[in-house]
Amino acid sequence: MSSKYKKATRCNLSESDKEAMKMEEIHREEMSDDSAEESDEASVGDDDNDKWLDDPAILNDKLPHALSSIPNELLRYLCILLDPHVPIGSNFRDFAAEIGFCNTYIRYLTALNMKTNSPFETVFFMWQDNAPDTTVGDLVYMLHIIRRHDAVHKIREVYKV
Repeated sequence: MSSKYKKATRCNLSESDKEAMKMEEIHREEMSDDSAEESDEASVGDDDNDKWLDDPAILNDKLPHALSSIPNELLRYLCILLDPHVPIGSNFRDFAAEIGFCNTYIRYLTALNMKTNSPFETVFFMWQDNAPDTTVGDLVYMLHIIRRHDAVHKIREVYKV
């Protein structure tokens, strides 16, 4: 088995990962409750600071790191956020479509046993392999486009941007 495919299974869900996933789901529910109350306040001050998220050139200036530089813990966290099917919101399917994967392949990834393979991680490594000049800024931009602000926030937290 090549190292490329070994990497794609690195995000297997252990018991601690499942617990982290439950905690993240609870956190996301709390955030969605709070965001409804704070939406007016947040739109006044934060929009000016986050306008750079709409510009890929600025993102690549702020986050020029190669995708291969993403720490394993952050990648695992992104898998936990983007692997599960969510009735409202975006997940790995929307991300894969945004970076150019065809629907047939996205359906194939969906059919994989998600206990042994992380669909997001598979898409991530395929994107990294097919476009080695892709940066963390590009990743943030794609996550911003599919409105996964929780994932964008975590990346910004890790890279202190």
